[in-house]
Amino acid sequence: MAIKHISGNTFYSEGDTNIGICGDVLIDTDINLLHLKTLLTDLAGQGMVIDTILNTHAHPDHFGGNAYVAKKTQAKIRATKKQQLFMEELRLLELVTYCAKAPSFDSDFSVRDIPACQVDEIISDKGVVINGRRFDFTPLSGHAFHQIGIATPDGVLFAGDVLMADEQIDKYKIPVIVDVEQAFADLCYIEQGDYQACLFAHIPLLNDYQALIHRNRALLEELGERILAICQVPMGREAITGALSRDMELYASFIQFGHVNITVGAYLTWLGDQKMLEYLMADGIMKAVRK
Repeated sequence: MAIKHISGNTFYSEGDTNIGICGDVLIDTDINLLHLKTLLTDLAGQGMVIDTILNTHAHPDHFGGNAYVAKKTQAKIRATKKQQLFMEELRLLELVTYCAKAPSFDSDFSVRDIPACQVDEIISDKGVVINGRRFDFTPLSGHAFHQIGIATPDGVLFAGDVLMADEQIDKYKIPVIVDVEQAFADLCYIEQGDYQACLFAHIPLLNDYQALIHRNRALLEELGERILAICQVPMGREAITGALSRDMELYASFIQFGHVNITVGAYLTWLGDQKMLEYLMADGIMKAVRK
């Protein structure tokens, strides 16, 4: 978990979720307290004081350590209005996943273990100036409606969960996507962006992400093709989710099924907007069928 240099005054600490460091600013805080304790000890040993916490988005593995860091360092949590809603009202994460309260049998649902964090300052979704240094934001909302890329003054972009690592694709098969069109646009933005470096939440720093961008784009395209093939006959959303999971040999846990169901919903919207699917009511169920 050593602190690694990226460019200028921008560093990162590699962990379950990578944590960015730019002067007195942390970008994302992981949910792993061992990672955080080690990092804060290392920073203190170098005489570094954390003033501000920023987050790429309000998913538990990105902001789960906010409250801990704020308590230990007195750092201020600064967030956009959209992020604040999810950070301060954790039940919204249950609503997104289950459209209701998360069932008690889902032991994997990690929201219950996260202390809610109080946002100290709501900031613009365009960026923020902290102690004279400008951090620019850009929307990267394919994975989460409130996800942003955070560019440091050194030209390093922290891009959250825009890309899945090879290991993640091999293990989880299907990304969490809330907006398919935007997910494609996010990949284009990363591909064409003029930054000194990009860092993603669950991928070590690489000099070239082109092969990984290509694989992520191919996966997005494949998912659309598979869902269209499944919808040769009218099917409801959960039936499509089950069929897609079987097709991709994904033996999902409860939380994984919820995540795949989110992605399927995003694809049904996108494919419908593209006039490739149509919808009908049958047997009391809204079903989608390929045109």
